[in-house]
Amino acid sequence: MQSDPKIIFRGVKGTEALSAFIKERVLKLERYKKPITHCHVVVEKSDGRRNTGSRFVVHLELTVPGGDIVVTHREGGARRRAPAGKVSRSEEPFPGHTHVREAVRDVFAVAKRRLQEFARRQRGE
Repeated sequence: MQSDPKIIFRGVKGTEALSAFIKERVLKLERYKKPITHCHVVVEKSDGRRNTGSRFVVHLELTVPGGDIVVTHREGGARRRAPAGKVSRSEEPFPGHTHVREAVRDVFAVAKRRLQEFARRQRGE
């Protein structure tokens, strides 16, 4: 990584442990596409719910040579439309997580798949 990732917390207490967890995940992404020239992560708490508590929204922006990867974790809402009734894992809505580490983990899992796909397209596969 050419520079440290920029991490912003909104309505969430930004601990050193959570920041370290995010930085570790960013470094792991470099295995799939080097170099990551820019990384911006926003972690925020959505409105609290009476029965289930607050949910978390995580937004990740990566810049790599040749393009940008943007992933947003929100409760519900499909990512893309599935053709003719087929639903793939990447098109399912994210579950609403009440733990911020789970939300961060899911965003980075999607970013990993998108980086792998991006790298394959660049190689012409």
